[in-house]
Amino acid sequence: MGHEIACHGKHHELVYEVSAEEFRKRIGECKQTLEEITGEPVKGYRAPCFSMENEKLDVLWDLGFNYDASLIRFKEHKLYNVMDMSSFKNIESMVYKKEDKYEFETPTLDIMGKSIPISGGGYFRLFPLWLMKYFMKKHWEKEDNFIFYIHPFEVEIQIYFLN
Repeated sequence: MGHEIACHGKHHELVYEVSAEEFRKRIGECKQTLEEITGEPVKGYRAPCFSMENEKLDVLWDLGFNYDASLIRFKEHKLYNVMDMSSFKNIESMVYKKEDKYEFETPTLDIMGKSIPISGGGYFRLFPLWLMKYFMKKHWEKEDNFIFYIHPFEVEIQIYFLN
């Protein structure tokens, strides 16, 4: 259990909309900046809007990332991309491994026949806390792992007003 600083990119761009070369450049720069600020190696990445593509995983591995957490099994969101995990081995609940690299799946819950994301970000803002707690409890009845993600602006103390 714990937390760490991982990389999500600088401009929240959809991974499948940039070339592999541009992705390498931008994410490499972000990783380096985060490592300079924290003094710690940045091991993880999550694609904005779960937009990772399988072929871009090799770019992450080349840049020194150990894991990606962009897998989500939710096709109803037009920006999300569901990756092919056939080259990975499912080693435990929601954890996949290929050689020495990992893919972590973002939790979803089957609700009335639909797979619904339940683990953070926009969904944490949309659902009331009592409902999120219920979703998490239902998830833990079937799974051992739960990844909760949050963006810095979701815990920002300063309040911004629009004029």
